[in-house]
Amino acid sequence: MVPAPLYRAVRIRTNTCTDETATNPCGNDGTCDGAGACRKVSNSKICTPASCSADKQTFTPAATCDGAGTCPAAKAQDCGAFQCASTGCLKACATQADCDTTSYCDTGTNTCAAKLSNGSAASQGYQCTLLHHRLAGSL
Repeated sequence: MVPAPLYRAVRIRTNTCTDETATNPCGNDGTCDGAGACRKVSNSKICTPASCSADKQTFTPAATCDGAGTCPAAKAQDCGAFQCASTGCLKACATQADCDTTSYCDTGTNTCAAKLSNGSAASQGYQCTLLHHRLAGSL
């Protein structure tokens, strides 16, 4: 039989868990799970932050660890006529910058409307696709 102090020293050496979070944000957190294995990062930890594509047309929500050591990929969402914001796709517009380049912000309804086609009457230049429209009230 091994004396108790020696047994504890061996047990401590064999049950150490390495913190893997520097290379795997969802890997072992450096502690034991109490059941003889290393504990993985919890499934509430964000492993990939939310983001917008460079053209602000696609929003990808934050991903959280799965509790088993993996960071699952989040599904990207097309924002349609609205721009992407840090919390998701905008649902209403207040300025022209809130809409994509093929739309304008109709401030009466706070929605992104398709830019008007050539020859259509427009009240503002930003409503036009290429500014080749007649402004209402002008020749």
